[in-house]
Amino acid sequence: MRLELRATTADDLYSVSRLEQPEPIARWLAGTGIAWHRSVLGDPAQEHRLVETDGRVAGFLVLRDGPRRSLELRRLVVRAELHGRGVGRALIRATLARARERGLRRIVLDVAEPNTRARELYCAMGFTELELPSPFVAFEVLDGFRVMSRTVSGEDSPLRFIGSSSQFITVSVLMNTPDQIRSRQAISPSRARRRRSSRIPYSSCRRSAK
Repeated sequence: MRLELRATTADDLYSVSRLEQPEPIARWLAGTGIAWHRSVLGDPAQEHRLVETDGRVAGFLVLRDGPRRSLELRRLVVRAELHGRGVGRALIRATLARARERGLRRIVLDVAEPNTRARELYCAMGFTELELPSPFVAFEVLDGFRVMSRTVSGEDSPLRFIGSSSQFITVSVLMNTPDQIRSRQAISPSRARRRRSSRIPYSSCRRSAK
């Protein structure tokens, strides 16, 4: 699957907002709809980016400047039928790359406790639960949400931001090739069970970031 990451425009807002409509996603978001996304586009302290595959929106992310050289991953949503295909991981790597290019030291986010899929993904990507109150958290943490954080390393990203917040380059990344997809489809039930049992449990991420 080939992904292309680019800046979101006003023409994209209908497609982007539709990704938030399915339950339970809508319940976990404090604000949704075209008006919410339009306000993000008009805020110079925030960045709104989307990822496409085959000309369709596959997901998006919203970034916001945080205190003490941190970057808040305010929102990350992937189209439901693309879950497990590496889109979320690619967006997280792009976020890390953006923070690194801006000289920022930490990524901070909040996630709903029932959102097990997202919590396991963030855990696998090196995020740990952040003890509150924290000098890195300037946003309101709602009941039923956890804050997670990780420092920014020097790892490479297949999707890259460049330049200032007003500049962006589209970079294609090839992932989940047809051979890989066929191989995954051919996995036996017993092997699939072993894969699920080998996932990193969220409980292992429950340690305070320093």
